Amino acid sequence: MTGGSVEGEAERAEARVTPVVCVLGPPGSGKTETSAALGAQVDADVVHGGKVLRTLMRRSRRDLLAKRAEDIVSAGRPVPVDLYCEIVGESTRGNGRWLVLDGYPRNSEQYQGLPAVCHAAAVWYPLIFGVFLAVDDSELHRRMGVRRRSDDTSPELVARRLELYAENASGLQSRFRSGGRLLTVSGTMATANIVDTILRFVSETSRVASVDPLLQRSDP
Repeated sequence: MTGGSVEGEAERAEARVTPVVCVLGPPGSGKTETSAALGAQVDADVVHGGKVLRTLMRRSRRDLLAKRAEDIVSAGRPVPVDLYCEIVGESTRGNGRWLVLDGYPRNSEQYQGLPAVCHAAAVWYPLIFGVFLAVDDSELHRRMGVRRRSDDTSPELVARRLELYAENASGLQSRFRSGGRLLTVSGTMATANIVDTILRFVSETSRVASVDPLLQRSDP
């Protein structure tokens, strides 16, 4: 292959690059609201994993997928990569623009599964970003308490959810940081300001970043 053809292929790949934004943070940090607002701003496919799981549980066709979703939600376990890929396949249009993942990945295993997730969304040349919404514990407790006044959001359970988040999310920030695609932003800012910050970060980082070799598809 000549130097010119290599350069041409690189340019074609760059033209097909799709930003994939993983909106992460503890329970109550505003992930879903931020994901929805970002998706609306850039006409992205947005995957709200928790919402899709609950929808699967309620649908009349009680198939294996619905049963797996029910078992995971009841036990509070992280979603296995293969099930999340099925959720992505049901939730995305493959419009070739952006992909926004609400609250995913939550642990190292899910992070390793991001190539499969991107392929399930027909994203062949992903540029993956991690956006962490930082909110202090006292504000998280307040938000969780306001969200639902019930035993489901007792102070003890809120504390346990925060603890589980910290355990499952360990190492994620360093993984995104190592690729130069980690943004930490205050989750107490107005949603519009958070979205503007994300857009600037993606724009600026994309100028110097390239598609991860392990994530891109080899075209014939």
